[in-house]
Amino acid sequence: MINGRRWPPKQVLALVTGLDRADFTTHQARRALTRLGFPAAAIALVGLALAGPDHYMPWMFAVAAGSGISSAGVFAFAQTLAGPETAGRWAALQNGFANFAGILGATLTGYIVDKTAHFSGAFEITAAIMLLGGFAWVLGVGRLEQKITMPKPAPAIPQPEPA
Repeated sequence: MINGRRWPPKQVLALVTGLDRADFTTHQARRALTRLGFPAAAIALVGLALAGPDHYMPWMFAVAAGSGISSAGVFAFAQTLAGPETAGRWAALQNGFANFAGILGATLTGYIVDKTAHFSGAFEITAAIMLLGGFAWVLGVGRLEQKITMPKPAPAIPQPEPA
């Protein structure tokens, strides 16, 4: 919400592109925003790595915007792929792996800053990872539709009571 208004993905994409909201689905809007966010964040990270102490703040905002846009449908995609029966398990697995990024990213950044006394290397590695993520979304991810269906349990058969 911004200033008390909701900004669903279709509305954001319509605002950015000038297209009519009736021309695309919410699913298509989420995919387009995800594909846009990864390279935007990567470009901003390179700008951040090259920025001086007086010019880094706009690049920080651009990184945050690109990262936010790229994650527009993270949980919606998992819910779509998993279906209603297993969406919770998928989201839990997704969050579990995401926690590794927090641990490894901080460790790698500390190592790089310790060796170089500068954050540029960490920003450049993060930009490369963001670009790989963008390529994965553009080239590797097909149509998002439910992949797993849980079998319906068989109806309980009443058992005769022992005499």
